[in-house]
Amino acid sequence: TVVRFHELFRFVTTASRLSLEISDNDGLRWTEIYGRSGNGSTSSSGWDSGFQSRAVSLSEYSGNVVRLRFILRPGNSAFLGTSASLG
Repeated sequence: TVVRFHELFRFVTTASRLSLEISDNDGLRWTEIYGRSGNGSTSSSGWDSGFQSRAVSLSEYSGNVVRLRFILRPGNSAFLGTSASLG
């Protein structure tokens, strides 16, 4: 089993991290199975040029009931707004 998704990183600080987490005990404990930190680039040359496809194997959890969550931890700062350059 595989979970597939697309992500797009633009201006994201190095303290920020996007994670895909899994729980096999009804949400009591979460384990990161995919993660990506921002690179802090203020220039569009350091940003993703388009959505990036990702595929993360869930074979380790085959036969188990699991919960998945995506979480963006902003670290010590957050950027508020609707600009396509953020996040």
